[in-house]
Amino acid sequence: GSPEAGRLPKTAFGNGLEINSDGATVWTRGSGPLQSWNVRSSDLQGPAFACDGNEFRISPNGQRMAVAGSGVYVRDATTGAEQLKLTDGTPMVDVDWSSDGQRIAVVRPSGKVEIRNATTGDVVREFADDRGACNGVKWSPDGRWLAATGSAAATLRVWDAETGDVRWNADGIRG
Repeated sequence: GSPEAGRLPKTAFGNGLEINSDGATVWTRGSGPLQSWNVRSSDLQGPAFACDGNEFRISPNGQRMAVAGSGVYVRDATTGAEQLKLTDGTPMVDVDWSSDGQRIAVVRPSGKVEIRNATTGDVVREFADDRGACNGVKWSPDGRWLAATGSAAATLRVWDAETGDVRWNADGIRG
């Protein structure tokens, strides 16, 4: 049933929040498993499932999710079934879907950013940020640019996603 007065339980919050592209489902990652909720009714939908990562993103079509943690795991967003597992002993810090859902961008703590095929896991392109650790990545809506941030040096770098060329970067960002 619905939580009292349409409120989600406190355990549903903390480490992540995503809304499907159709606006009908909200995903949360709190102290427990990943869970999905119907926006209109606040009813829990589908099975909740455990993951070892804090960062997760729902694919543009709402059918898959990617979770960054000890690796990157791509799962069916309805059943939680694992579709792809990318692990090599190195943690993954963040992940984001391209607008067409065909590629995922993955951040490693070393500052390396990878574009991977979202079905096979193959590396399509690698970007190195020699200024230190990265902690976030985001695609532009048109898929042309890829941006990554680094907290230690307060950096921002934007790459052309097709050529790998650095479009621009900024250091010492505060705000």
